[in-house]
Amino acid sequence: MKSFNKAEAFEHDEDAVSRVVGMARHHLLILRYKHLIPQVDWDVVGGRVLLTKKGVQKLLEAAGLKMAEEGGEGRLNLKAVLEGSSHRLDQKKGEIRVRVLASRGTNTEIVTGMNMTSKNPGEIVTVAVGDNRNFVVGMEFLAKPLEGMGANVYTLAEARPREKGRW
Repeated sequence: MKSFNKAEAFEHDEDAVSRVVGMARHHLLILRYKHLIPQVDWDVVGGRVLLTKKGVQKLLEAAGLKMAEEGGEGRLNLKAVLEGSSHRLDQKKGEIRVRVLASRGTNTEIVTGMNMTSKNPGEIVTVAVGDNRNFVVGMEFLAKPLEGMGANVYTLAEARPREKGRW
C-alpha cells in the first residue's frame, strides 16, 4: 500500500507555482526530480502535480530563489507564492477533501478515505457515496459532514465518478 504524508496535505499546484514565480514549468520539473522526494514533498493527484508547503520551499531554494516568509507591498515572498499556488477543489464551508483508501467491502455504499485538508490531515473517514463501484484507491473528491452521524462520517458533496477511476 502506498504511504501517505499525514503531516502535510498536498495543496500547491506545480503549474501555479511556476506561474506565480515566473519560471518555466519544465525547469521546475527538473528541479523537482533532483531535489524533492515523491509522496513526501510532491504527488500526482488527478493528473496534476501537487506539492506540500515544504516541497514548495525546497523547490524555490533549489531554483536559487531565497524568499522571506512575508514581505512588503509588491514584493514576491513565500506567503504570496503559497497563496497563489493553493490547489483546492471548490471547497465550501465544512467540506473536506478525501483521498480514497478502500472502496471494496461488504457495504457497497461507502468508501474509506483519508482527510486531505489542512485542518486534520491523515484522519480516517467514512464517506457514504451511494455506489462505490467506480471509486479507486487514490481518487480525491469533496465530502460534507453527514448530519447526526458523528465526527468521521461524511457524504459525497459532488457527482459520483461516471466510470471506474474517471470523473
